[in-house]
Amino acid sequence: MSGIQLTYDSRQDRILLFSGIDTAMPNWWMTRREVRKLLKSISVVTTSQYETEKMIEQFSDFAKMGEVKVQAVHGQKTEKKQSYRDFHKAHAGEGVPDVNHSTDVEQNPEQYPLAVKITIDLSDQQGIKLFLLSELQRGVCLEFNQEGLYRFNNMLFTVSQKAQWI
Repeated sequence: MSGIQLTYDSRQDRILLFSGIDTAMPNWWMTRREVRKLLKSISVVTTSQYETEKMIEQFSDFAKMGEVKVQAVHGQKTEKKQSYRDFHKAHAGEGVPDVNHSTDVEQNPEQYPLAVKITIDLSDQQGIKLFLLSELQRGVCLEFNQEGLYRFNNMLFTVSQKAQWI
């Protein structure tokens, strides 16, 4: 995840993703349309993760119900529940995302493929896979753990805001 950089190119009105991986096509253009869809998809994934953790907490709390009732009777303060915002911050980590906001790409922009389809695969228990595919169905797979996905989402959101796409 640390090798990923995002750059908005105002001439192309696209975001260029530098993946930093050793592959034939490591860098990809992403359009406004695909980025918006991707941000919505990541939002669904991260919200689902939060909701799942909250359900697990509730089941755990239900199992400890007797303990909670005793604490309430004796006036003890129960542990504060984590908000979605706190959950997101905890998983995204600290620091400034590695993004450029309005830098035009100096190299030949045609040398990078255009991601016409971006999909997320959640089936792998080890992490989350993000596939970027060209019109020829050639592409690249980026793999993220949970924290990596949150960091990537923050990067993508930040550069999208600066590009005035959202």
